[in-house]
Amino acid sequence: MATTRMYELAAELLRLSQDNKLTWEQTLRANQFQVDFPDVSLAISRSDEDPGNYSLELINETGTTIDTLLWSPTNYTFRKSTNPDLQDAALEKIYELAEGYVQGIVADRALQYLKQA
Repeated sequence: MATTRMYELAAELLRLSQDNKLTWEQTLRANQFQVDFPDVSLAISRSDEDPGNYSLELINETGTTIDTLLWSPTNYTFRKSTNPDLQDAALEKIYELAEGYVQGIVADRALQYLKQA
């Protein structure tokens, strides 16, 4: 079960992603995006088997997953969260924002290359 800290991380990650203040990157894993800080990373993933399931991983400087927060349509843990900023579909929203950020960056780069051709 996820700790209260993971709920806080998810709420802040959602807020900063909505404000477009994070630099998301696609990872080598399908359906996963990551934001890196000097000695910690956060990765948001969507399940390949069940696209309605999402996970948020807290990763330390050695690449080890320290904690994970899971969300699925049948998981009501978010409703019990003590953080009022954390919505039921927070991980899904974070994933969509991260995916949109990466798609925008790639499209901008492609457009820049086309204009230089």
